[in-house]
Parts: sequence; structure tokens; C-alpha cells
Amino acid sequence: MILYRNYNNRYILFEGTDLDIQTALYEAGNKIDDITDVVTLLNKNYELPPVLAKRAMFETGTPRLFEYKITSQPISAKPEGDVDGYINLIFNEKDILSDIESFSFENQEAILYCYYLNSKEIKDLLFEIEKTRKVIEENRDDKVAVIELKNIVLHQRNLLNHKILNSFFGSKATVKWIFDGQQIELKSQKDFNAFLSEICRKVYHKTPYFNNELVNKHKISTSIHTAKRNYFRALANDWDIPQLGFPAEKYPPEKTIYLSLLENNGIKLCNDNASNLIEPHNENGFDDLWKVSVEFLNNAKLAKRNLTEFVEILSNKPFKLKQGFIDFWVPTFLFIKRDEYALFNGNIYTPTINEDILELLAKVPKDFDVKSFVLEGVKLDIFNSYRKFLNIDINKNGNAQTFIETIKPFLVFYRGLPQYSKETKRLSKESFAIREAIANSKDPEQSFFEDFPVALGYSVSKIQKDRTELRAFYCTTAGFHKRDSQLFR
Repeated sequence: MILYRNYNNRYILFEGTDLDIQTALYEAGNKIDDITDVVTLLNKNYELPPVLAKRAMFETGTPRLFEYKITSQPISAKPEGDVDGYINLIFNEKDILSDIESFSFENQEAILYCYYLNSKEIKDLLFEIEKTRKVIEENRDDKVAVIELKNIVLHQRNLLNHKILNSFFGSKATVKWIFDGQQIELKSQKDFNAFLSEICRKVYHKTPYFNNELVNKHKISTSIHTAKRNYFRALANDWDIPQLGFPAEKYPPEKTIYLSLLENNGIKLCNDNASNLIEPHNENGFDDLWKVSVEFLNNAKLAKRNLTEFVEILSNKPFKLKQGFIDFWVPTFLFIKRDEYALFNGNIYTPTINEDILELLAKVPKDFDVKSFVLEGVKLDIFNSYRKFLNIDINKNGNAQTFIETIKPFLVFYRGLPQYSKETKRLSKESFAIREAIANSKDPEQSFFEDFPVALGYSVSKIQKDRTELRAFYCTTAGFHKRDSQLFR
């Protein structure tokens, strides 16, 4: 048989069927409800791949992906994971352009709004697709008819694609683009992609330049996981050797990671002849990353902060770093600053950061907390009494590094005691109290400035009010050292 196809205006050879397709489609229109939820049907029939903002990736080394979202009202969703922004296609038969402009002005996320002026046409086309599917459902046993009906659906979906995508640009555009409360004129696909990069530049303006495509992605490959372990091993064991001891003539992945992450950005773990850290000092934008990382540690002076908070800061604007990069940066920065805070795995103080701890910091940051310290006033006086106890020079300007240096011997030695020394009660009252305070220590600062003085019969409040109490505390710690040194054997 010969069949005339209305939708592509041509005759075809046709095997034949008892079904009158045109009549069946007409009758199906009376069997389905009018389209009221355009968005649900569009999401059902239409799927657009994410768009890569090319210039943004070139400028920062960070791939920026924009995902399409089809809705009837403007969205305010925060991009998460490997998605960095949204292209919000808005279908609404009502005139809500001014509402979208106001909403866009208030919203500070990386969202480009696209308001369709031809929603009625798209709604009618969706109705035609649903009619055709209804006829297919009713005639599944008629294979010839089903094949032809599926061709009709394919044509209708192609037409839907044309009305949605091909109406974006040019003189026949039937959409309005809105960002930051302003209508934007986009004349071509090139302009569209370039503007996505402009959005990234505005919203993620503190993203550092990090050109390492092996690492700078949401999920790194299995081979890079191996390189990560090798990098952490070198960082923990060879930090005081130039370029972490990697061979000068070879460039394994772990060495390129070190170079792109640290040395190329002016961060050196040692300055050849001295073990002095050099902070970022180039134009790659790592200074902002460094500052916010230091600020995280400074904000941990009042209370412990979980590392997920650090990850959250880096995962959101104005940085929005990729997870692969974060997994390297967080352990690296914490290792660099290891003498300026106390690290806790759960409630257990972790005095030494080795390669295994670095790996865990990347894998399960939620298991770790950090606590920085402020040494001033009476705390500094008490602190110096402990340094005198340990025969360490008095420090007039206490800082986190000297605090960690001082408290480590107290908290580490207990783990090396023989079992008898951990359990014997043949100690003076003060020695017994000090041992229990160390054994149960969960917070070095609390142990130093509350538990230890209490164990020796003093309190910080009394020492703070009466300087004679401070002198007595000095004498007590000195006497304790001389009288009960067996505890430290």
C-alpha cells in the first residue's frame, strides 16, 4: 500500500494495517485530559545534556558544568556535586517575566533563567505526543501500526527539540534570557557559552587557577588514587626534602600533583636550606584559598570545628572547588599547619599526622575535628609553668605552635607507659589525679588549663584573681616534678 504522511509531506510504501491512524489520533484527543502540567511532561519527554563553560575552564583549569532545569517557576537551587550552575528553562503561559527578573536579582547562585514566550505552542505539541502514545497503548498487537506511530512520536519529539532549542537565539528567538535581574541578549551559541563563563567569573570569583585535569574533577580515576597515596606518603615522610624527594628527571603523577598544587603556586614546604614555609605569592589565586583555610583554623579557637565545615566552605561559592582538588588540598594544608592546632579523630587526640591519617582526612573528613588555641593572660602564665616543668624556655608570646609543642609530651607519654604504670595506685594523690586527667583527656586545652590545675588543687579562676596563687602553682608543679617523677618513667 501507499501511505501519505502528513507530518513530513511525503508518500511511503506501507505494509498495511486495519487501523485508520488519523482517525485514531483524532479520537484519542477525546480520551486524554488537557495538558495542565507542562513541566512534568517536558521532563518526561525531553532530556538535555549539561553544557561545559569553555572559557571558564580555560581560565581556571576547573571544569564548570551547567545543567538544564525545566520548571514553571524560577528556581533558587544551590548547585552541588559536579554541577556548577543551572540553565533554568521556564514554561508558563502567564506573563511572569517581571517576576523572574525580580527573583533573579535576589538570587545569587549561578543560574541563567530562560523564559519561553511560546509555551502555548509547546503545550499543544506535548498534547499531540500524548495522543499518539495513547493510540500506541491501545494497539500494541498491531505491529505495523505501532511502528508508524513510533515514527510519528519521533517526529513530534524532534519538533519539540526544535521549538525548545532552536528558539534560543537570532531574530526568531522566542525566549528571554535573564541573569542578575537583567535581560541578556544572546545572539548565538557562542555568546551563550561565553556568558556561562561570565556567570562563573562573577559567582566563583575566588576559584584559584589549578591546571591539572587528573585531579581537578569531581571524581578522580583509580590510577590517581594510587598517585594520591604516593603523594601523601612523600608529604608525610619527605616534606623537608626539596620537591618531596621526587627524582629530578622523572615526572610521575604524584610529582606533577605536588608541582601544580604547591610549588608552582609559591608554596614550598622547605626553602632548600631552611625548613621555613613559603606562602602563596603568585597570580594563580591561591592567596584567597590560603586565607580562607587559615581563617578556618583561626575560627576553631573558640570551639572544635569538624572538617566537613572546611570542605563545605571550599565546595561552595565563591570557590566551588571540585571534590578531587579538595581531597588533596585539605590534607595538604592541615599537614602544613600541623603545629598550629590539635587534631581529633572522634574524641581521641591525634598528635602525629602520618600518611594513613592524611588518607583518612581525605576519605572521611566527618570523623575529624580541629581545635586551635589562644594563649594570653593567665593561660599564658599557666602555660609557661608547664614549660618550666619540662625544662623548656619560657615563651612570652605563646602561640598554637608552642602550645602543641608543650602539650604533646604530656599526652603522648601515657601511651608508652607499661601497663603497671597505667594501673598502679601506689602514687601520690596529685600524681594519681594527673595520670587520670591525661588518660581521660579529650581536649588538650581543657586538660592543660582546667583538669591539670584541678588535679594539683588549683583552679584557673583563683589563679586569675590572685597572683600568689600563680606563684604557688609554679612551686607545686616544680615540686611535683621533683617528687613524683616516677610517673614519667
